[in-house]
Amino acid sequence: MAILQMGPRVTPAEAARLARMLDRLPAGAPVAVLVHGFRYRPGDSARDPHVQLFGAPADPAAPRCADWPRALGFSAEGAADGLCLGFGWDGRAAHLPALARAGRNGFAVAYARAGEAGARLGELVALLRARRPDLEVDAFAHSLGARVALAAAPAGPVELGVRPEDLTPVNGEAPALFEGRVELVERLGEAQLIYLPLAGAEQ
Repeated sequence: MAILQMGPRVTPAEAARLARMLDRLPAGAPVAVLVHGFRYRPGDSARDPHVQLFGAPADPAAPRCADWPRALGFSAEGAADGLCLGFGWDGRAAHLPALARAGRNGFAVAYARAGEAGARLGELVALLRARRPDLEVDAFAHSLGARVALAAAPAGPVELGVRPEDLTPVNGEAPALFEGRVELVERLGEAQLIYLPLAGAEQ
């Protein structure tokens, strides 16, 4: 399998590397996009999602909370069994500075950014689909990352594997946020992840 760390702005070098990885994937291989939630920011030494959640190489002393790709069965060697993309976005905002600057708390600021990040994730999925329309693309998102994934997903209902009322609420909004769009819930350690199909394979 192959693991690739991506940000909301895909550089030409990243796009070229992604294209090479996609070209090596066999037909029917899974493609998973991992999306973190609130309080994480790529490049922040204390809260970098790529290091703390997505298994990116780092100093042994760097804090790690989990390794989502490994928990899902992905490894960094080879591409025969699929591709895992760690999608990082700026979900970190301190409450008091945000209140002073924008009159909103930190979560409200991050919530707005989540919608913008979702648009960028949608562009990334479009790149995937343009290169390999035969592959399915699925997202695993935690907490506010579900808003990112939902913003990137195509409109319309998705068959439910769980009822919205059975989901752990995210700030009390889970039923409204996920209604008709969530397929199932996976648990990786303490993190409850929402699974959302982003693109089906073309026949």
